[in-house]
Amino acid sequence: MLNGLIQAKKRQRISEEGVQSFIANLTSFQIVVDTERGYLHLRTIRDLAERQGLTSYDSAYLELALRLSLPLATLDANLRRAALAERVPLL
Repeated sequence: MLNGLIQAKKRQRISEEGVQSFIANLTSFQIVVDTERGYLHLRTIRDLAERQGLTSYDSAYLELALRLSLPLATLDANLRRAALAERVPLL
């Protein structure tokens, strides 16, 4: 998420004030940290990355959504396409 904000600011899609506001609003989200050890899921993440042509971190998001049967929130076109191909609901 932070990388997305940095890239959006770099491409002038969001202002510094917008970045600061978004970060400040994070406290209102009910964020749950996945405590399962990531290396246990590396094979699935790699398979998704190769099959769907995704980066490893996008594949990690997709793997988590698949494993927990949760919808995925993204504006990334490649990740949206991959989620639909893997039958993961989108927000």
